[in-house]
Amino acid sequence: MGTGVLSQLGGQREQLLNANAHVKDTTTITGQAKLLLRRMGRRALWNRLCLYATIGGLVVANCVVLYYGFFHHSK
Repeated sequence: MGTGVLSQLGGQREQLLNANAHVKDTTTITGQAKLLLRRMGRRALWNRLCLYATIGGLVVANCVVLYYGFFHHSK
């Protein structure tokens, strides 16, 4: 009977060690995913800022062209 209990405890110990290893692996993968998501977020923000700057520049360029086309061309 004692041998059976020791055998069960040994099996449970192996299960706990395996579960602990899986938790460590999951924690590592989660940390890597967190870093990747941060980089992706920064890149998306940078792309959005560049897009807004381009749109702003085009609006300004259109305004300049319209201003010089209407007001300076008629003189």
